[in-house]
Amino acid sequence: MNIFLRAPTIVKRAAIAEISTFALKWKKPLNNNITKEEKQLLNEIKSNNNIIVVSADKGGKTVIMNRNVYIEKIKEKLNDNKLYKIVTDPTNKIKEKINEITDYLFKTGRINEMQKFDFKSIDNLPYVRGQPKLHKDNHPMRIITCTRSTILSSISLFTFNFIKHLRGTINNNVKNTEDFISKLIDIEIDNDDRLASLDVIDLFNNVPISKSIDIVLKRIVKTEIFCQSNLTKTDLRNLLELCLNN
Repeated sequence: MNIFLRAPTIVKRAAIAEISTFALKWKKPLNNNITKEEKQLLNEIKSNNNIIVVSADKGGKTVIMNRNVYIEKIKEKLNDNKLYKIVTDPTNKIKEKINEITDYLFKTGRINEMQKFDFKSIDNLPYVRGQPKLHKDNHPMRIITCTRSTILSSISLFTFNFIKHLRGTINNNVKNTEDFISKLIDIEIDNDDRLASLDVIDLFNNVPISKSIDIVLKRIVKTEIFCQSNLTKTDLRNLLELCLNN
């Protein structure tokens, strides 16, 4: 049976409203803002299989690279045994873990049928892409793991909707550049004051997963959304371990 037909009326209406809003907002541009020559040049770039167009790691710049060089730089990064290890296709193993956790959460009333279907609906594995670091020698690649519409994206989003509220439990946190500026703007600075920043190499690969999960579980009980949910700390630990170790 179509899962949409079994969805509650309020879910159907919300989905229809969101689709309708998107459709109404989209309009075909009235005027083309590029010249005929520019359009021809863009088509030539798109049809050239020897190059690839990517975003730089910082500065909002666009980079045109030789495709083979791009691939080799990504391989060079992935071949670092200290950061990555070669594994066999993990799809079936991950699916087994997803099914086990999802079935338990559904049977115990932690999630509903729509969420159960959503958690199991995608089999695609994440893939990686690279962004060249133009500000560093030899322009090494920053590896970006693309997880949208992949095997763990639904469970990751579900879990993130809980842990994002941890920000409210921490006094010293900076949301973004604008927030950082607002915190500094009224501070009086002396001539001998210095602002220091730390640059951690391969930060995300070096974050201790187990310790990070322990910190999350210690603070999550301070959030209203978790306290009002049916999840236990053990449930959240299992979800975090599934997402972060796969």
